[in-house]
Amino acid sequence: QPFSSAYADSASLKDNPPRLEPLPIAVSLAEMIEPLPLDLLAGAALEFSGLPGSMADLYNAEIEDLFARVAAVTSGSDDPAVRAEKVLLFMHERLLKEYDVRQTRVDILLEEGTFNCVSSAVLYLLLCRSIGLKVWAVRTADHAFCRVQAGETAYDVETTSPAGFDPGSKKEFKDEFGKVTGFSYVSPVNYIDRQEVDERGLLALILFNRVAFLSEDREYGAALGPAVDAYALLGDEESYDRLIVAFSNLASWYGLHGDYRQGVELIVQAADAVSHNSTLVRVKSDLLHNWVIELVENKKLETAASLLTHERYRDSLERSEEHTSE
Repeated sequence: QPFSSAYADSASLKDNPPRLEPLPIAVSLAEMIEPLPLDLLAGAALEFSGLPGSMADLYNAEIEDLFARVAAVTSGSDDPAVRAEKVLLFMHERLLKEYDVRQTRVDILLEEGTFNCVSSAVLYLLLCRSIGLKVWAVRTADHAFCRVQAGETAYDVETTSPAGFDPGSKKEFKDEFGKVTGFSYVSPVNYIDRQEVDERGLLALILFNRVAFLSEDREYGAALGPAVDAYALLGDEESYDRLIVAFSNLASWYGLHGDYRQGVELIVQAADAVSHNSTLVRVKSDLLHNWVIELVENKKLETAASLLTHERYRDSLERSEEHTSE
């Protein structure tokens, strides 16, 4: 049982072993052409938020009800800009109650009304898509919002504010937004600071945020699963780098708690999942080194010698070193 930790000070690792296999929906969405099917987009937003699959039907029904309510609220106008702004106002009047920079989960937004830029942007995208509007996401270094097409014009939508439709044109937005969220609005002229992302890219922000917040809380075992999902979903350099960090953090956590076997086993399995990486090679070397020292100090010389020549560990490490030197 390679992930059965003997240390009781991490309930997340003891009771919820790290997940190395991506969620099936992440694999499926990675192969689809956008725009993604709306039901799958909503389902992925919930699953990537960490919602157990057994609870998905309840929240899916709630989202379907929101689609119907938004259709009714926006039915009085044919102007897509008016309809897009009405969606934002609907969210803030009926759903969004309190901004919380760490509240990136869509299910908690629906249940409690707390939200951040990512969870509110995902919900806005879903609601706009449900009434036929074209909407996508924009990310900056530490923030995310939406952009919606209305005829020949595309408008920014800062989903964290009820005054966030075309925010640069509203004084009340300029006065209040930074005070509430702590962020600064990045206007369309600042192209270097803005990156438009597709639907998969927006969904990945849920996963990236969860990985970051869980890691801040030292819940390294829980952080690995969302990192695996993000890499399966995007397969790009950013998701790869974040996955390597998640593997390294958890393996190092095992090492700090003297559980060298678990740490080394994790790196061996990581090598199978993401090919070989110099960071993981170094972490594994450190773990093996400390493991051998512990065995020697406990006069388990034969075990230490056998560990150094263990095919599972030695061969994997040698292949990693060969790859790194290429």
